[in-house]
Amino acid sequence: MAFDVKILGEVYAELASRERRSRDQLDMRRAEIFRREPRIAAIDREIRSEMLRLAGEALKRGEGRAAAERAQAWVSSRRKEQRELLAELGLPSDVLDPKPLCPLCSDKHYVGGKPCRCLIEAYCEAQLDELEQTLPVRSETFDTFNADLYSAAVDPDWGISPRTNMDDILDTCRSFAERLDAQELSLLLTGGPGLGKTFLASAIAASLSRQGRSVIALEAVSFFSLCEREKFSNDPDTVEAAEAALSRIYACDLFILDGLGSELRSPFISTSLYTLLNRRHKDGRRLVICTGLDEGEISSRYTPQVTSRIRGEFTVLPFFGADLRTGH
Repeated sequence: MAFDVKILGEVYAELASRERRSRDQLDMRRAEIFRREPRIAAIDREIRSEMLRLAGEALKRGEGRAAAERAQAWVSSRRKEQRELLAELGLPSDVLDPKPLCPLCSDKHYVGGKPCRCLIEAYCEAQLDELEQTLPVRSETFDTFNADLYSAAVDPDWGISPRTNMDDILDTCRSFAERLDAQELSLLLTGGPGLGKTFLASAIAASLSRQGRSVIALEAVSFFSLCEREKFSNDPDTVEAAEAALSRIYACDLFILDGLGSELRSPFISTSLYTLLNRRHKDGRRLVICTGLDEGEISSRYTPQVTSRIRGEFTVLPFFGADLRTGH
């Protein structure tokens, strides 16, 4: 599991904010209870004072255990009185006690050296928020994908029906998301518009996010614009921001590049794409690329080095059939 450092920092800040709000709410609740019944407040002060005295007694040689036993009996009697007063107000006995937001880790966010469920869930939500800027990850998931929308009639050019093809593609994408670390090849989703390429890329992203994996998605135009800013900008802050963004892309568990081929053609674009493919493959990290280009168009548009990488390092999933948005 490789958390994205940027998102993880945002998650830690949000969790700390939640914990502060919880403490503030407890303070407000205690203040209101103390106002209603001053004796409860007095007992609370007495207990705190006795605990401080006990700490001092414990420092004296030979008196720690005896002091602790005497203090324990005294505190128990005060706690009993306090519970009785709370009951008279119709309040639970532990209403004054601080409670962790996560009972599994007591707000430490790790259990046995591993991320707690609370941290994974918060990370997932933050990552889904970021992914939503590119992909509809909350609505387009494996559970909402409907292969029945595709025709069951056999396509003479492909020898199978679009529906059968989509059933196979769906299985491949599910397996890719469920067993990412075992994948030796990345995925190239290719075909015309309105056939579900972005839908299944979104489903993969959503599935991995809910596993606590780091996923970044960008439109091709945005990615190559980022590369241009990193290479050509004269503003140091712009260059630094672009370098940081590209470092995240190279390091995340999965990068999704949507709409390859929509960008302008140039030697720099091919170089940037090759760098992406090379960096990710060298580090054993997979990609999902969505494109309207077929393999021949990819060969004519990009350099032989890029074409070779795609042919050797990607499973090609061809989408065909009628555009689901227009029916043609």
